[in-house]
Amino acid sequence: MTSARAVLLAALPAALLAAGCTGGKEPPVATDAPQVILITLDTFRADHMGCAGSPTVRTPRLDQLARRGTQWSGAVTPIPLTTPSHASILSGAHPRDHGLVANRMRLRPSVATIPSVLGARGLNSAAVVSSPIVLGRELGLDRGFAKYRIIPEQYRLAPGQGVWTTNAALELLSGNPDFLWVHYFDAHLPYTPPAPMGLLYGVPGPYGSGEDLHEAQTRFREGPEPAREEVQAMTARYAAEVTFLDACVGTVVRAAPGATILLTADHGEGLFDHDRYFGHDIHLYEPSLRVPLLAAGAGVDAGRLVQTGVATTDVAPTILAMFGMDAPSGMTGRDLLRDPPGEGDAPPLFAETHPLPEKGRPLYALRTEKHKVVWEPRAGRWRYYDLVADPAEQTDLSEERSQYLEMLESDLRRDLTSRPPLGARPIRAESAEEEANVRDALRSLGYVN
Repeated sequence: MTSARAVLLAALPAALLAAGCTGGKEPPVATDAPQVILITLDTFRADHMGCAGSPTVRTPRLDQLARRGTQWSGAVTPIPLTTPSHASILSGAHPRDHGLVANRMRLRPSVATIPSVLGARGLNSAAVVSSPIVLGRELGLDRGFAKYRIIPEQYRLAPGQGVWTTNAALELLSGNPDFLWVHYFDAHLPYTPPAPMGLLYGVPGPYGSGEDLHEAQTRFREGPEPAREEVQAMTARYAAEVTFLDACVGTVVRAAPGATILLTADHGEGLFDHDRYFGHDIHLYEPSLRVPLLAAGAGVDAGRLVQTGVATTDVAPTILAMFGMDAPSGMTGRDLLRDPPGEGDAPPLFAETHPLPEKGRPLYALRTEKHKVVWEPRAGRWRYYDLVADPAEQTDLSEERSQYLEMLESDLRRDLTSRPPLGARPIRAESAEEEANVRDALRSLGYVN
């Protein structure tokens, strides 16, 4: 059998796109058992898909998924951090409701999640996740899964990590789980796509290490203005990762032709849009908050585009509804199939981010479909953006005081007062060596300066 590494090194771009990213493995035999597959693409910008209007990024499989299903183009995340965002996806609850507001926090056993609800009804769940640092078993997101496969850390920086993730997903599919969660990490920094995909965008490898990433991030933000070619090379590497993930998704979808698919992301990614920054954790700008959301399969309207704003907290109630179940009371999201938001019916999104202290300050935001107010409490600073007139968020209107702005500020303060975090704490390392290893891993992801 051809090895995954050999496939990645030898395949031409067209061949890799045509074959997906199976790494030489055949999809399992399809069965008639009902299945729902949740695919989360870590750090995936909502605007980097052909079906979202991108003229340059190639995503034929995602575009096909959108054509045969429903696309919610206004989807957003409540927090641009992997651990708490995935907790919201699985629990249907805001971070300050389930208690996780930062990476490396543990989900409380009392919080209901998709697999725990399904398991109580005798249904089987499996998962494969691609980052032990931010989605490891010690963080509690494995609760309810009969199988919880983690791709080893040494594969994370290897070009084409998604091959290992895809192979693990195919193996889990052969066991015919009722619910399968597949998490891909490839689009996360430091953007190391397999060379064939890089060639599609004019950026052949090799791409360097996490340490190279840290140095580049510091230089981009604090040094002289980088050359335009450097920025273009970084954004091209990111686009190549997106196209590679598109191929991986296509492989999983083809392996389960009878399954209902729901695809989203934990957060987006800033690509030098603001403050000369590549990343997502220190900002609440739209590139970090907006995410793709697609569904296709039984009970999902084909060829439908919904532009009304929705949130990733709607994922869990929607998936449970696919199994004919009502969401428990702790799931504050809505079923997007049976209770879709009407025009003008989108509730405001309360968003926040809590980067590590040495890298950034906590931020809180209230976002409607037309406006956004952002509060940085430690600096006593407010920012206000008109998302219709200024979708790129280049003009802060906070100095132009208005009754509407004061109302948004008041609503945000009221929400923070009424829903404080419930006391979750970061996982403590058991030794200095383990703490150093965790910080090195977070550093390689760009979370530590």
